[in-house]
Amino acid sequence: MITNEKLVFSIKGKKTKNEILEEISKKLVEEKIALSLKPVLNGFKKREKDSTTGLADGIAIPHVSSKEISEAKIVVVKLEEDVDWKSLDGKPTNLVIAIVVPEPGRNEHFELLTSISAKLADPKFVESFKKASVKEITKIINSIKVEKKAKKSEVKGRIKVVGVTTCITGVAHTFLAAKALEDEGDKRGWNVRIEKQGQMTKDILTKKEIDEADYVIIAKSKNIDNAERFNGKLVYTTEVAKPITKAAEVFDAMIEKSSIQSGKQGGSSVSSVEDGVKSGKVKEVMNHLMAGISFMIPYIAMAGITLGLTTAFGFEYKDGVFGPKNHLANAFNVLAGQAFTLYIPILAMYIANSISGRKSMAPAAILALVLNQGITPMLVEGSTTEYVAQFAPFYNWGTMSFMFTNVSPALGFLGAVVAGYMIGYSVKWFTTQTDKVESQVFQSVLPLLLIPVLFTTIPFMFMMFIGYLPLFYLAMGLNFLVQLMADNHMLWLAGGLMGAMICFDLGGPVNKIAMTIGVAMMMNHDSTSVLNGVAATAVSIPAFVLMFSWAFSRFTPLKMDEQDMTAAGSATVMGMFGITEGAIPFAAKDPKKWIPSFMIAGLVGGILASFTGVVDNVAMWGGPIIWASGGFGSTHIPLEQGGVVTSNWTWTLLYFIPLIVAGFVGFLTASGLEFAYTKKELKNAN
Repeated sequence: MITNEKLVFSIKGKKTKNEILEEISKKLVEEKIALSLKPVLNGFKKREKDSTTGLADGIAIPHVSSKEISEAKIVVVKLEEDVDWKSLDGKPTNLVIAIVVPEPGRNEHFELLTSISAKLADPKFVESFKKASVKEITKIINSIKVEKKAKKSEVKGRIKVVGVTTCITGVAHTFLAAKALEDEGDKRGWNVRIEKQGQMTKDILTKKEIDEADYVIIAKSKNIDNAERFNGKLVYTTEVAKPITKAAEVFDAMIEKSSIQSGKQGGSSVSSVEDGVKSGKVKEVMNHLMAGISFMIPYIAMAGITLGLTTAFGFEYKDGVFGPKNHLANAFNVLAGQAFTLYIPILAMYIANSISGRKSMAPAAILALVLNQGITPMLVEGSTTEYVAQFAPFYNWGTMSFMFTNVSPALGFLGAVVAGYMIGYSVKWFTTQTDKVESQVFQSVLPLLLIPVLFTTIPFMFMMFIGYLPLFYLAMGLNFLVQLMADNHMLWLAGGLMGAMICFDLGGPVNKIAMTIGVAMMMNHDSTSVLNGVAATAVSIPAFVLMFSWAFSRFTPLKMDEQDMTAAGSATVMGMFGITEGAIPFAAKDPKKWIPSFMIAGLVGGILASFTGVVDNVAMWGGPIIWASGGFGSTHIPLEQGGVVTSNWTWTLLYFIPLIVAGFVGFLTASGLEFAYTKKELKNAN
């Protein structure tokens, strides 16, 4: 028997989670199932720190494996007073089902956990279980059939796995991880089908495939779409980068650690063991930002390339004015300009969506758009022009005008990020509270009326009177800092650091943070816009490092086999379009050689880009495609005095100087490190 009537009891009075775990540990010691209290209690607490064991419907399943446990048992505790267990559905807990097993019985641990989780995914079972007596609960628990998991050697040839891979941009990581999982599945004789979620989702899983699957594997760096499809399935979640180099380890962990996903229809509550995806707040906050950026990228790419081509072929100087040559050029100029306006609310709405779902998208988009409004010239008393903000706090109660003449109050990228987070978390808190209201009418009007009105107007009023001014000065301060570096001939330092960051994790969070800085600076028509030029250059530097390595490796100590040569060719092609992820296989295979080489190359390239005049008059996501689209140019009038950059392909060949020099420096660094490591290995062998 895995439980008895003495292990089924109630706890009266208001208790904390730790106090309940202590009561359970004491009961185990009393029944001589645990040899001592402290190791078992600490084991419970450690598991809770990793991620909550609170599921949905008021149930928590704490579990521990310890040498102090003599045999596998289940303890059931009914709570007369609800306790906050940080459950996945945000609701309080009133039933605790604790699983304890001896440390050598780790597999039994997961078998028990999986079997009970499967039962708890059934709402009817949960309802009857909560109403059952001590004797009935004991009988129910002991009747649960523990499904033994086969060993890895026994499951070969009969495993069906479906899964989802998704990364921030939805391009390289997504497909590399899916390919690695599918290849490893072929080696094992498994049937593996992976859905690739990105800018265009590929290989969408059917309901039949999901129903027939033994396991679901999710490799992600942001929240996946339609997660509720996998409710009731055995799910294992990991970081999207891990399968690229460790697909075998990921599958082994999937067999051992996957657990039943639970959640109401339409939700995405997951109770799977997450490996590599930290549950910490910092990681969570960054994932929401990356989700927003992933949706923002296509808007910037479209707008940048369209505006670059229009500027290159459709603009001219005429009567001292630089503008569209004809109506067609003007139409494309308007098209690109509107896309630039649109990316701000898109960023905000998808940050909010990542936090609290689609109900927060409209308020976030509206607020971000308003916060990005600029200034409008207005004639005062028929002769004097005064610039009035389209949006700003009510500093001048008489005219409701902005306090700084000729200074745009638009918060741009920064305003979008703040709007997304503020509204996303506010709506999440609000819906957690209102979930307790059982009125169907109320729940129907909540997302359609109450949330759009309340969470647009209240944050708007907050920004007008409290939140706006600190953000405005922060934005001005960042611009001032970069401008100060430029005025003191130190902009090269910012460029070098940005280049190294972009080349560090090749599309990961550090890379995206650096790219974000470039986007934030892109609309400044002064020397700070060089930072976006640096970002546009640096994204292709790892590809140039590999291109030179592929071309000259036969003449140096650098070792590249046939597979490396092929991968280097693919990475070079991807790099031409500003995609750094093609270099990931090299960084994963030999990080101590390639990561320093990419970073040093990025540092050199960033510094050079700051000196060679790589200043883009429009925002581009990166790569030589920018040059081809006319996105770089020169001006005879200083930008600070209102000059406009025009395309000049001969002059813009300077763009390739940082790429070529940095690529060659990176190749030499890799060769030097290869020589040093080989020499050290030979010395250690002797």
